[in-house]
Amino acid sequence: MKINKTLITTSILSALTLTACGGSSDSKTQPQEETAQKKTIKVIDGYLANAEICIDKNQNEKCDDDEKVGFTNSEGTFELSGAQSGYPIIANIIAGKTVDSDNPSSRLLQSYAMLASADNDVVTPFTTLAFQKKISLSELAIALDLDETVISGDYIELKETNDDAVKAHFIARSVAGVELTKADQVIQKAQETIHEHANKNTLDNLNDIVLRLDPEGNVVQENIIKDLQQHLEKKAAWSIASFNEAYFSEEGIAKATFKDGTISFEGEDEKTDYSIEGSSIFIKGDGDVIEEDEFIYSSENILLTLANVRQGIHDLHFWVTADAYQRTDMQATSFEGQTWYYLSDDSSSKNPKPMLGELVFSDEKEGTVQIKDSEGGFEANWAIVDTDGHQNLAIQFPEDDESLSWRLMSSNRDVLLVAEENGHGLLINDKEKAEALYQAWQAKITGHESGAEQKCHAPIAWDKPLEITVRLDAGNNSVTPIDEMNGQVSFAYHVDYGDFEGTFSSGVAHQYQGSDRFLSFDTSTGISQDAVPGTFDTHYEVKLPNGQTLTWIYENNLIDRGGDYLEFEKKLGSDPDSDTYPTLFIQECDTPNHYQFILEQMR
Repeated sequence: MKINKTLITTSILSALTLTACGGSSDSKTQPQEETAQKKTIKVIDGYLANAEICIDKNQNEKCDDDEKVGFTNSEGTFELSGAQSGYPIIANIIAGKTVDSDNPSSRLLQSYAMLASADNDVVTPFTTLAFQKKISLSELAIALDLDETVISGDYIELKETNDDAVKAHFIARSVAGVELTKADQVIQKAQETIHEHANKNTLDNLNDIVLRLDPEGNVVQENIIKDLQQHLEKKAAWSIASFNEAYFSEEGIAKATFKDGTISFEGEDEKTDYSIEGSSIFIKGDGDVIEEDEFIYSSENILLTLANVRQGIHDLHFWVTADAYQRTDMQATSFEGQTWYYLSDDSSSKNPKPMLGELVFSDEKEGTVQIKDSEGGFEANWAIVDTDGHQNLAIQFPEDDESLSWRLMSSNRDVLLVAEENGHGLLINDKEKAEALYQAWQAKITGHESGAEQKCHAPIAWDKPLEITVRLDAGNNSVTPIDEMNGQVSFAYHVDYGDFEGTFSSGVAHQYQGSDRFLSFDTSTGISQDAVPGTFDTHYEVKLPNGQTLTWIYENNLIDRGGDYLEFEKKLGSDPDSDTYPTLFIQECDTPNHYQFILEQMR
């Protein structure tokens, strides 16, 4: 008769939870003396950077404000002082901020805490299980059929020479963040998966997968993306587009192919080099300007990026494998009695405006849906309707003949990419994931990256409009408006925000007192054949309500390389930061109607 080792493991874990062999919940760790040695701890699922470290002085298993001591570095380590090292440790994993070395191309989209006793040098899912179940790591190792030295230390470091470390890392990444009541379910499935790969001699394949709980509570297997370049290049092509309606109407959907460190777009002959650093992709754009897009979500077939973060654009893009971007039928069962979150760009201009709404669907196949966003809520009707031979999700608004129809274009478990008449949006069946994506996007736009609010160091009462001017200094060349084209140089600058769009000549000021909180500038230039070499600097000026003026200079020279027209060259000795156009950031301060204004390049 075969003995089911997996079931025995689960039974042992359950029994250990009841017997509390590792001590009772009433036991208290005594703090060490001030003379105790410093201690370096490491926070691991993969190595977790930017995890918040707390010392649990009152041992309530919560991170109180006076217990927060700092954040882990890029390798997941943090040094505790002697006085701090005598307490249990809490590591807060923060959605949108903490980075996991297992998947550096995607932000962590779930917040959770890991725990460790004072005598541990690591904080891991294993120390958390032992702490919560009130058992020792030795007892946990027996239950998991793993070497105690592996689960009590840096199992990632041991993986090259120790099969138990490979198994441990797989279990750790699968159980991380899972509620204690559901942990045994995940561990049982992990043990079954390990057994299957051990029988096939394919244990190394565990490095590429993770187990997750789906919205129905089932344990499912997913691939993890450790090497973003490899992931991009193994797909035949990617369909890429902006969620911003204005950009989408101009650019549509680009089809890109990645191969051997180059990117090529359908319909274009040239290939462009690209590189990957961490969660960012760098591509050389027009005028040799390096464009940086930052990945904030990655899965097998759907990726999300914030585009042109160096230039301060930050419109959200989807990347979908070309074979996965195709119209598919919606299913009523996906929505009956379910709550979904809709993430989209609600802007009518090129300035992104993230919007997150909640949709609570009734149990009926054709019923009501409660819709809530930042501006309030209302009730509408929903149904799955046949349109052009496909099943779409239709939302009928109250007291309105209009309806919204969403077409399903691609999906990844709890994320649906949907298309409507003028663009795309995301339906997300996980509140925490939806909010983390929204906050990551919003934080980039407002300049409050990593969840840390920038303080207003110089608040100014915004009691009259800003005066914005862009002026071209073309040296000895005459400058005329772009529509006249009768000088050596023609120039104009463009502004586009909210409901306003305008074009202004060099040196002509326009006033702004709108609701958008970041403004980018675009320019148009024409150079005639009789232009002469020399200075070619673009001056950006913003006069604030208190009379102060913010300035930014984009410094270039016009040079003669023997062609029909002069060419641009960055001026030697110019500010290395002034290598692109600036963005005006407007931050609301605590004092009513007071703001901080910053004119800078967004990196």
